[in-house]
Amino acid sequence: MSKCDPDARPVGQLTAHRYESDALSASEKGASVRYIFRAVFTTCLLLMLHPPRAGELSAIESQEGARVIELIPYLGVQWAFRARAGDQEGLFLFDTGGGTTIVSPKTAALVGCKPWGQLTGFRMRGQRLAVPRCDDFRLSVSGLAISAPTAGVFDLMAEPPPGSPELMGSVALDAFAGRAITLDIAHQQLIVESPKSLQVRVRKSREVAVRYGREVEGLALSPFVGVQTKSGVLWMEVDSGSDAPSTMGRHVAALLGLDPSTKAGQDISARLIGGVALRGRTHVSDLIYDGNIGAPTLSNWIVTFDLGGERMWIDDGSESLPAWPGSEAAGPLVTPPNH
Repeated sequence: MSKCDPDARPVGQLTAHRYESDALSASEKGASVRYIFRAVFTTCLLLMLHPPRAGELSAIESQEGARVIELIPYLGVQWAFRARAGDQEGLFLFDTGGGTTIVSPKTAALVGCKPWGQLTGFRMRGQRLAVPRCDDFRLSVSGLAISAPTAGVFDLMAEPPPGSPELMGSVALDAFAGRAITLDIAHQQLIVESPKSLQVRVRKSREVAVRYGREVEGLALSPFVGVQTKSGVLWMEVDSGSDAPSTMGRHVAALLGLDPSTKAGQDISARLIGGVALRGRTHVSDLIYDGNIGAPTLSNWIVTFDLGGERMWIDDGSESLPAWPGSEAAGPLVTPPNH
């Protein structure tokens, strides 16, 4: 089991999609520090209660064709995996809310890319971020070849404290487009599903309402899950790169019984369309999205993203419910291609 470091600090949000740390007020930064300690404690507790399996895969994961990628804690609150780019292996963050894959200038040079042009995106709090680009970025992880059609180039080591393990990049869902993948933080695994394993996986999970955002000139790929309110459906980003359990936009806070005027933490009790409960502490902030669900909450779930069929399932450990009504329109399960 990996050691949990209570003094670890997060890297921040290092993507063209959003970058949170420099937008916080003094009081929000204090709240962010509390998030970090709470996230580290939650992760440590989960790993003690559900220790990673040593060389033994579950029945689902051992189905023919499924690939398992080991996730490694990075600075206590984010998750990474080892992958090879060019002739070098190193650490890449895995960030479901990243939108677009990011590589360091050093990694870009390693694969023979001369950065050019520009990718322009917006951080969760609305700040604009523009970075140069590298096209057709390819890497290999656990014997599986994946690629991002266009990756941003950004100095990933500008934020971590001195002495932090070097990062080669940050991989977003765009690198898995067309596939089905399952994020199991409690067991430190990212599973690239086969058609057969996906069929088995979703039988014990709840399908939830999801939209996949395609910002940054259609290159980004980010999931947003629906939460029903009396006024309509809110869409919350599913973001494994965030150290906060959840964050709600000030413009919708009152719809969930939250006080939009306070920066103090509040208790949230809501339910995703599909029946999965969203509970715990949250903060209200000025966001361009309705809300954000971060790694501490995701660590309580096993989340399956069907990036080809644009569907999503969550195993929250409770009994399965009938599919949400909107899922009927999606038709039969579309299995991912063989890989």
